[in-house]
Amino acid sequence: MFNGGNSYQDVIKIAGHYTDDVKNASMIINSYLRKGEFIVFDLIRPEDDPLAICLRFNTPLNLQKEIKARQKCKKKLNKQALHQIHKLQPKFIQYASFSSIQTLNKAHQSDITPMSHDKVGNHIYKYREVIKIIATRYRCSFALTDKSSAQMAKAIQKIYNDLNDPLNLPKDFIVDRGTKYMGECRDLLLSYGVRIQYTNSKHGIAIAKSDHQEFEKHAYFWQDAEDFHLSLTDRSRTWFKGLCINDNIFNNTPTLLIGMSPNETVKKALKGKVEHRRPVCYNKPLLPSYTEVWHLLEPGELEGGRKRATDCNWSPEVFTIDSYLIKENQPILYKLYNDLRCSFAFEALWKALDLDYMSEKRACRLDHWIWRYLRLKWICSKALLKFIVYKKFGKLLLDHLVQDHGKGSYNHLDYLPQLAQHLDLILSNIFAIFFSMS
Repeated sequence: MFNGGNSYQDVIKIAGHYTDDVKNASMIINSYLRKGEFIVFDLIRPEDDPLAICLRFNTPLNLQKEIKARQKCKKKLNKQALHQIHKLQPKFIQYASFSSIQTLNKAHQSDITPMSHDKVGNHIYKYREVIKIIATRYRCSFALTDKSSAQMAKAIQKIYNDLNDPLNLPKDFIVDRGTKYMGECRDLLLSYGVRIQYTNSKHGIAIAKSDHQEFEKHAYFWQDAEDFHLSLTDRSRTWFKGLCINDNIFNNTPTLLIGMSPNETVKKALKGKVEHRRPVCYNKPLLPSYTEVWHLLEPGELEGGRKRATDCNWSPEVFTIDSYLIKENQPILYKLYNDLRCSFAFEALWKALDLDYMSEKRACRLDHWIWRYLRLKWICSKALLKFIVYKKFGKLLLDHLVQDHGKGSYNHLDYLPQLAQHLDLILSNIFAIFFSMS
């Protein structure tokens, strides 16, 4: 390094003031320099102060060490099953599309959603049911007072028997596994020769589910507008009157899927076509059969109820791939062993790496020993504190201690300091052995 002082005395002052700091800065800089390289610094300038040099050169070195430590820790954590089942969910999953369905009434989707209680006459409507044609996205919705299968069967029969409605009996009727589609509703559809396809999650009826969101967006806008004309204690809950109006507006509005409205598509019987936003299953590795994987859990699938923050994102049990289905312009679907009734896309599976179960066992044993160590140390320190207080305040308190703890407790308390020292020494050796094994 170079000193840019104007006189000899200035140089002496600067060197005497910065001796230790300059040494530390030079040691840090030498770790970055190659053989034969040099750097010139002017100690008068603020940016060339030795403390600033240490901070400027030492920060990248600390970051490099931290990155290496994180990579080492990540490599070790990836071998533990407890860490893998709590990994984050993928941001995007390519599900199977319905673009291959090109016949008008080949497949219908149906779903139900709760709504605000709207009283019309003697009836209180609580739910909205929708039936959608997959090929054209044609919508037909109706209101329900309850979710019984008997009322569902009456509403479905009324819709399919309407000659003015383009909805006819489909070949496939896709619904979820709710009880509303069991019983009389199931018997009615089977009597007409309709095949009922049950889905294990809401992803299988995503078209009908998104239709509920579209309807609620407009229906609740109407309710909010009416609330401005009501008193502060009243709320508008009307949505039944606008049900048919909203269906007509939706069926006469062009969709982004085919560029025309569902009513025009039904009249012209055109085939729908959808373009994916990204290539489907390109540059993705194919998981062979008998590969051990974890699959993505649905919200509340593991323990039931709503999803909690402590729930696993991936299944705690490791499954084996049984078979896979490859279809043009469709994501690869994998079927697992153990009689799982649904298939999974590539993003919904996580390949199980070589697990280090011994490290997990050592970690559990270490936690157990730490808990025992803290518990025994707390007991010993508490008893030792009692002994010091009783000894300080005389024999009267000592006799009271003997009466509380029994005869001979004073002799035991005499050895508590030595017991605490031996306990610290023994457990520290145990911790050193466990850390060396891990």
